[in-house]
Amino acid sequence: MKIIKNEKNHGVTGNFENAAKLATGDIVFFSDQDDVWYDNKIKEMLFCFEKYPGCVGVFCDADCVDSNLNKMNATFNDGCWNKFKKLNFDADGMCLLKGKTMASESS
Repeated sequence: MKIIKNEKNHGVTGNFENAAKLATGDIVFFSDQDDVWYDNKIKEMLFCFEKYPGCVGVFCDADCVDSNLNKMNATFNDGCWNKFKKLNFDADGMCLLKGKTMASESS
């Protein structure tokens, strides 16, 4: 783990962009300050990279929970999924494949 302190505030997007630019590993996991991961998250995501060698990114759904981590019957897919459907995902809908982005899809 490497901690990098910014000289100035970059905002949420800028922080993630900066982290991506500075990352040196073959596979990088991003996490927000309020994320709680299931025990099998890393194993499942690494499996996607093994199963699909052309995969350049993997994402997963997220359960919305209250402050006690009780599920609230809502997920990431409930509110944000439509923005991601335009990306080039494999049949499992988890692995982002090379060559197609939201920008190229809309042109």
